[in-house]
Amino acid sequence: MTRSYNLILMFYMIQKGPLQPKYFWVFLIVVVCCFNSCSQKENTESSEISDYKIEIADSVVLNRLSPVTIRDYNEKTDELLLESLQTGEVLVMSGKGEIISSFKPYTEGPNYTEDRSFGWSFSGDNELLAYGQVYFHRLTKSGDLKDRIPYPVDVRGWVIRDYDPENIFQIQEGRNAEILAIIPGASTPYKTRTQTYMDSARKVFAINIQSGEHRSLSPIPAVSDYRTMGAYVDSGTPIMTRMKGNTFASTYEVDSKIYLHDMAKNQLVKVLDIPEDYLPEYESVPFGSKGKATISRGNARIFSTGDKIIVVNIGQIPDDVMRGIMELEGWWESPELEAAARQHMTHTYLVFDEEGFLGELKWEDNAHFFYQTAGTENGYFWIQRQYSDERDYLTFLKVRVVKAD
Repeated sequence: MTRSYNLILMFYMIQKGPLQPKYFWVFLIVVVCCFNSCSQKENTESSEISDYKIEIADSVVLNRLSPVTIRDYNEKTDELLLESLQTGEVLVMSGKGEIISSFKPYTEGPNYTEDRSFGWSFSGDNELLAYGQVYFHRLTKSGDLKDRIPYPVDVRGWVIRDYDPENIFQIQEGRNAEILAIIPGASTPYKTRTQTYMDSARKVFAINIQSGEHRSLSPIPAVSDYRTMGAYVDSGTPIMTRMKGNTFASTYEVDSKIYLHDMAKNQLVKVLDIPEDYLPEYESVPFGSKGKATISRGNARIFSTGDKIIVVNIGQIPDDVMRGIMELEGWWESPELEAAARQHMTHTYLVFDEEGFLGELKWEDNAHFFYQTAGTENGYFWIQRQYSDERDYLTFLKVRVVKAD
């Protein structure tokens, strides 16, 4: 059983009932197709731990039936960047719910951006960036192609990442505008299941969008579990988000730490500890082994409100349990599957600031929003509200994280 099944089944946590067969196959297709010297300071848990909640500051309604995914938010222009996997459209929507532009970048023609994208980002006030399978594409907000930027490194092959984390960001604007791109399949001279690979592999690049020049950023930090465990779990690709300016927060799926980097200077500036009660759970295999490592709970995504970091920690259905369920007739809509999903596929939202752990974020209506977020630098983030029934409109919420009463 592959981990992609667990990615599909996360939707059980969003719905009150089992997936209908027709929706199951839609999700299946989407998933399958889809250091420099530094000053480090490890932080212990904050002394005051509280529960946190989401407080809604604003909402926007989009009259549209087909689902979309939030890809980015531009604070300067108050615009959301949305993508519809169902229709192949990309939309730019104002913070008031007005559609500014809509286009189909995956259709053959002069503005073609390849068959799919691994991420979208705003670039300045007037451009977009698409992360293709061969190039990075610069477009106007109307979808007109301006330029193609080659990858800065050869790739072995593309890796479809679980939970659809962000892969592309803008880090500097103006004449020296740069994008930051995570390239999971970046080639190295070393085999993946070796300590040398963990110590040296570079998968994060800053690329000048005018000249195409690039610089590789630091590898996995020396204090990371991936560098110290002496065994293999996965290939170690960072899960990353922007906080403010050029400060980024990142972690890895089975890491026990969060890393704060200044990406303009390529410096690791601080290390935060994830509390013991929330550490990933996994079984590694020896380096060089062909055995399969298993992850029963891991860090899935990370996003920020500028002053706070939220790490999404997700549980998975054990392989032996899933194999038994898949032997059942119509297993995808069986009560056994639903029970297993509710038991094992836990979602925990951990709140941090730059000093350490603050507590858990509770979401009262149990709609898990982790794959539908766009952070800001000024205390808010955007999410899409999830409904248990089908509606002919979509609702986007601008929310902040506050202490629970």
